Amino acid sequence: MAKKKKRNVLLVKQVSAVKLFEELGYKTASKWSPEKLSAKMKNLPELTDGVKIKNPKIKARLKKILEHKKVKVVPTEEATELASEKKARKAKVRKGQREAQGQLQGEKKQKRIKKKTTKKTTKKANAAKEKDNFGSVIGTKPATINKALSRKPMIMKELVKRAKLSGTYYDHLNSLIKRKFVKKTEKGFVLTGK
Repeated sequence: MAKKKKRNVLLVKQVSAVKLFEELGYKTASKWSPEKLSAKMKNLPELTDGVKIKNPKIKARLKKILEHKKVKVVPTEEATELASEKKARKAKVRKGQREAQGQLQGEKKQKRIKKKTTKKTTKKANAAKEKDNFGSVIGTKPATINKALSRKPMIMKELVKRAKLSGTYYDHLNSLIKRKFVKKTEKGFVLTGK
């Protein structure tokens, strides 16, 4: 996006320009037109050379005016309108930025909702999958351990080796023990008669 060029012209309210020139000793400045004030502004560096200004506000305003190459004096009403238009443009830009930010937040929220629904549908899909006699989804590691179980007692190491898996599955076997599908003996885990 291309950046807008900043105006090099400083707009000064007529009232402010009049106060400045009156401070410089021009008592008739209040009767001058904005065009005449603008013309006098061009000569401001020479007019202020060696002059001491007592009012700090006018001193600050003068410093700001001297920093700009081009200065235009506008009637106070016009300056107020320009300022309000500028404020409106800035507000519109800020509103657009807030809306864009809100839209991004909305998109993030939609992604989170989508993730949640995906998880729910995955759970439903798993529920719809075929299960073994112990309630484990066929093809999962717990189902493979269930298949390896027999009426002959086996320790965990033997069960895992027979199922061709790695690791241990004590949590799964404990859940089977709670549901009375498996019994733990001194020699290992055994299927019950259920």
